Amino acid sequence: MHCDKYAVTYIPIDYRARRGSSKIVPWDAGRFLALIMRTAMVFRPLRVFLPIVLFCLYGAIKMSADIMRGLHVSVSALLALASALILLPIGMLGDGLTRLGRLGPQVAGVRSTGFVEVGRGAAVEPPAAASR
Repeated sequence: MHCDKYAVTYIPIDYRARRGSSKIVPWDAGRFLALIMRTAMVFRPLRVFLPIVLFCLYGAIKMSADIMRGLHVSVSALLALASALILLPIGMLGDGLTRLGRLGPQVAGVRSTGFVEVGRGAAVEPPAAASR
């Protein structure tokens, strides 16, 4: 909802106090990082790919420094630059696909006419669709 710029209202809820201790252990950090990356890739792929591309663009800086010094261009500079040029379109393609997926019914010409409010106790039905 936040990605599509909808208004979100937070409602406080009551819950029981937690018993016991945390089950998170240091060796779960890799799985947790992978989960965060997968979630970011679903909603905002450019936020994952753009920093990697910017990091790989050091290849262009290193390549220009190598040329200025009159040396041969290093393989690492070429590899970093090629990686940046490959990863950027992949990230842009992923971002375009996620945005297209979020358009959903609007692409087919169907518009959502309302929303469901959640109050204390039960859900409220969305308002009836207006005739066109």
